[in-house]
Amino acid sequence: MGKNLVLEVRATNFFGGPERQILAQAARGRNFSHHVVTFAEGRAENELAMECRKRGVPVSVIPSDHPFSPGQILKLRGVIRETGAKVVCTHGYKPAVLASLAVPGTGARLLPFARGHTRENAKVALFEGMERRVMRHSRIVVAVSEGYAEYLAGMGVPRERLRVVRNAIDPKAFTAGVPGREEARRLLGLTGDGPLIVTAGRLSPEKGHKDLLQAIALLSGRVPGARLSVLGAGPMQGELEAEARDRALSQVVFHGFRKDAPLFYSAMDLFVLPSRTEGLPNVLLEAFAFARPVAATAVGGVAEVVEDGVSGLVVPAGRPELLSAAMEKILLSPGRGASLGEAGLAGIRERFSFAVQAEALERVYAEALAV
Repeated sequence: MGKNLVLEVRATNFFGGPERQILAQAARGRNFSHHVVTFAEGRAENELAMECRKRGVPVSVIPSDHPFSPGQILKLRGVIRETGAKVVCTHGYKPAVLASLAVPGTGARLLPFARGHTRENAKVALFEGMERRVMRHSRIVVAVSEGYAEYLAGMGVPRERLRVVRNAIDPKAFTAGVPGREEARRLLGLTGDGPLIVTAGRLSPEKGHKDLLQAIALLSGRVPGARLSVLGAGPMQGELEAEARDRALSQVVFHGFRKDAPLFYSAMDLFVLPSRTEGLPNVLLEAFAFARPVAATAVGGVAEVVEDGVSGLVVPAGRPELLSAAMEKILLSPGRGASLGEAGLAGIRERFSFAVQAEALERVYAEALAV
């Protein structure tokens, strides 16, 4: 008798943190096999589909001409029936809404994953509200952190239906082949001994980049030679670049979306997360994989990754003066920073392994089939 099939539905043209989590689950399943469904927008290459093919993970690509067209619902239902999927996992608002309409009558179980929200504009806020409605009517919902589970409970998702399965990372695999700090700095063209601060994430309001620019302005002159590399793209890029110019923050460089982000992690002295909302940020796991210290805001599942005063410093969101002070404390004490980073690495090895994640997920899949 073959394994029960889990369909992983994700709408993206990119291959980033959530996509790495999905394919890691596909590689480690013992009692369940996995098939990925994604959507092709226009003629753009779909990086998730390409990565699935490279790794030998079955994938179906559904053409996308409109966010929620009936044709996509019918095609998704067809994939569910053709593959014989028993569990349909959704990752994001579009998959959740489409699958909630495609699953009924197929015999499969719907299992939404809650990875965070952005509310970057009114349209996205509306779609995210539709996703939460799907979650409120789902038998089981997976949240990536206890903090985000509590948020969902406050938004009307019954707490007894929420299951927490945190994101994971393999530090050895993530850092493999990445040069050490000095060589990484040379490859990035960094000169001088000034410390490098890195932040990574979508450039949208909930990520708190405006707070970070204020914090960097406050830091100027207090930490000689400090510079900030901003990795990521998004709707606020132009506005943020203009603000950095207006504040004369020449030490801030916007690099856009970078596939070589690990090179920056290796070169950096500090990772900073200024977010105003989060699920469980993969970027924190990635920073700790390089044993680098973290200064972050206390949102979502951040406190489940960063232990304040042990592996990093955690401050309230929306307080750039406190974020600046936290960065200053770490950068002016390199020895302490090294200790914080080593503690972070030890923490993710113990609590955020893919083995732990895979075991927890398979329990959830089995429960979804039983209810």
